[in-house]
Amino acid sequence: MYVTLTTQAFGRTNEGEEIVLYRITNNYDAYVEFINYDCAVKSIVVPDCSGVARNVCLGFDTLEEYERTQPAPGTINLVRSNKFLSHVVWSPKEQGENYALLTAELSEYGITASVRIMWVDYNRLVLDLSAGSEISMTNNISFALDDTNT
Repeated sequence: MYVTLTTQAFGRTNEGEEIVLYRITNNYDAYVEFINYDCAVKSIVVPDCSGVARNVCLGFDTLEEYERTQPAPGTINLVRSNKFLSHVVWSPKEQGENYALLTAELSEYGITASVRIMWVDYNRLVLDLSAGSEISMTNNISFALDDTNT
């Protein structure tokens, strides 16, 4: 399977930090898009039963929408002592043709977390979450599925 990862600017936070949009595309014209702001999965575009590419992920079009909403759809939620650690800008650590590894250094809490986002065979999205035992990590991807083409 042919897979490529590309990046482009997505905007700047209110604090001036640059946010990057990652896209991993395969040879089936399917792709996943995510940003390094709260590691939000923005789009998952896959063919429907008729072969038409459709975005099945509920995500926002602009960085401003992600900044206004907590927790925003598709974000990696870091929770410590029942408190959301929100508006985290993750740093790129490593990239391959079908994945990106992003890390968050939360020095005020003494925490390092990492997320590997992979787009693999058969249009599968894999999130590999890692952090110490003092923090929990979840993802709240929401899907927009309908049965209009069944």
